[in-house]
Amino acid sequence: MKRKSFRISMIVIACLIMFSAFKFNSLPYLVVSCSPDGQIQQLEPAMATLQKAKGKPSTASTYSIDGIKSTRRFRLNELCFQVHSGAGQSDPFMYITLYKLSVGKTNRSFTINSDGSYNPSMIPMQIPLMEANKYKVYLGGSVTEGEYVFVDKSTITSDGKISVWAFGIDP
Repeated sequence: MKRKSFRISMIVIACLIMFSAFKFNSLPYLVVSCSPDGQIQQLEPAMATLQKAKGKPSTASTYSIDGIKSTRRFRLNELCFQVHSGAGQSDPFMYITLYKLSVGKTNRSFTINSDGSYNPSMIPMQIPLMEANKYKVYLGGSVTEGEYVFVDKSTITSDGKISVWAFGIDP
């Protein structure tokens, strides 16, 4: 009996070691920057937290991100983005949005309007398919100096967190 337990525990340990070597991406989408030479770099991944509203219920949800500046910086002429999706994921256009952030003393924030009303901080964009699981991002609005975030609305959790990819644009 002791030998059987020992063998089973060794098999379990070996399986755990083998599976820990694989890197699993739990997010359905990944937003990256791309350069003209084909190199890609991940934007700053972060979790935005829902700010609890005071007073009456609202159709707008405000989220905040720690820090006042993204670690990933660009110049206006360097903007190129792609969305990579996991196998079997639907078109990211339904879930990925771009917002210009409001910067406070200790954090950055953005607001998602759930009623479909106009949001001046949301940047319009198109995300056509380039090849299997790769989409090109074409910005449709004016982008200026400041802090921005791509938001993956498919990752909103019940405790008010949402996955984002932040970047900043310098003059």
